[in-house]
Amino acid sequence: MPIYEYRCSNCETVFEHLQLGSSDSDPSCPSCQAKEVKKVLSAFSAVTEPAASPCGSGSCGLGGDGAPPCGACCGGHGHHNH
Repeated sequence: MPIYEYRCSNCETVFEHLQLGSSDSDPSCPSCQAKEVKKVLSAFSAVTEPAASPCGSGSCGLGGDGAPPCGACCGGHGHHNH
């Protein structure tokens, strides 16, 4: 369920509203109860887990013989001189 930001056309208050369904109508302003509100463009944010490296070590460290420990250094893109 998305959370939208709104700005009141009457008092300029900016507030958030949890949209419960597609038929949910625009809310009224929590400050002045006006019905004249407009959605405003807001930033999107997401938290994700870091991707695991092909080596499973989190880095592209070289093995003792100069070769990558898993044979797929940097995802096989050849970023190192081996």
